[in-house]
Amino acid sequence: MRVAIPPDERLPQIAVLLDADAMARTLARSLGRDHSLGPVEVRYIRYRPGKNLCVHYAVDVDGTEQHAVSMASSKYDLSLDAADPVYDARIARVAGRAPASRPLLYDADARALLQWLPFDIDMPALAEPPSALRERLVGCGIDIPADRAELTLLQYRPRRRAALRLGDHVLKVYRYDRDFSDGVAGLAAARRLGSLRTAQGEAIIDDLRLTAQEWLPGAPPARRAELAREAGEVLRELHDHKLDDLTPLLPSHRLDAAATAVKLVSAIAPALTQRAQNALGELERRAPEPGDALVTSHGDFHGGQLLELPGGPALIDLDLLGSAPPALDLANYAGHLIPKDAPDVSAALTVLDGLVEGYGRRPRWLEWYLAASILRRARVPFRNFEPDWPEQTESMIGAAEAALRL
Repeated sequence: MRVAIPPDERLPQIAVLLDADAMARTLARSLGRDHSLGPVEVRYIRYRPGKNLCVHYAVDVDGTEQHAVSMASSKYDLSLDAADPVYDARIARVAGRAPASRPLLYDADARALLQWLPFDIDMPALAEPPSALRERLVGCGIDIPADRAELTLLQYRPRRRAALRLGDHVLKVYRYDRDFSDGVAGLAAARRLGSLRTAQGEAIIDDLRLTAQEWLPGAPPARRAELAREAGEVLRELHDHKLDDLTPLLPSHRLDAAATAVKLVSAIAPALTQRAQNALGELERRAPEPGDALVTSHGDFHGGQLLELPGGPALIDLDLLGSAPPALDLANYAGHLIPKDAPDVSAALTVLDGLVEGYGRRPRWLEWYLAASILRRARVPFRNFEPDWPEQTESMIGAAEAALRL
């Protein structure tokens, strides 16, 4: 199935960088020697229309999954980065672990800067050999047997953050100081959450912008809608904790995120522009004023932030912990299910009822936060380059409209 690619006059290379077949040829060329290159899958897109594009690919190289990134800009000459000697030492550190002999290079035909993991132009920690990371963590008092020092990539957001498993530990690596500070604060908060089950922090390595925490041997629920009641119980326990000095997560922040999504949707699906803008305008008109009625909030609560374990679910990823109206977390969980796990707002409302049952009461402004949560995620089908992203995007705009009619 050929996936739709939006045109961009200022970034015409988008037609190549989002074409899996074209990128298979480009990436094969970048390896510089004979390899058996399997299918190329677009995993993640960061896109500012007319300005820049960053694409993460999963690539089968000689039977092993490898990860590559392309970067394009309408403003900057990225070929200069490929030749910058500042990266030479880091390139040397990944020798033999990256599939390409030169893991940072500029492809003139694609008009893009390419990188192969474990090299990342913005996150030096990823270039560290597993043995070196183990030594740093052992120096922090963490026991990691030498025979268990193998790294596994758990999540990767190119040029922003990554999560890896090393033995029985999860390492998070950040590009930005602010994100790193949020991660450190989240681990500190985890120690103050009493009986609420969550991964505990183990080490902070400032020069690498890296945190370490325990690995919990569970998996996110396969059917997240069916875990709604238990999720509501977890939220009730989290919201009952009174933590000081948390960042406020206010309706204005939801509106900012929704506005960003609407701007992208307007560029990639122009036929949806008016509907998306109307939904945003209605959200702005109805925005609640919560005053001081705030609780300790996860900030990005959804089914993927729960791990099913014996004795009940554990809550993970507290990087965005803040203080917010109670409705934010409940609505975010339900809105996150659209359109895949909940085909429409009616299905999301059923999940929301389960959350409320577990939570023990129905917070104010649930409908507003549900609409905002759906609209802010209208960018996700394209971000993940779903084969039917145009249809999914329209479904999400329609779901946000329906939520506003509640």
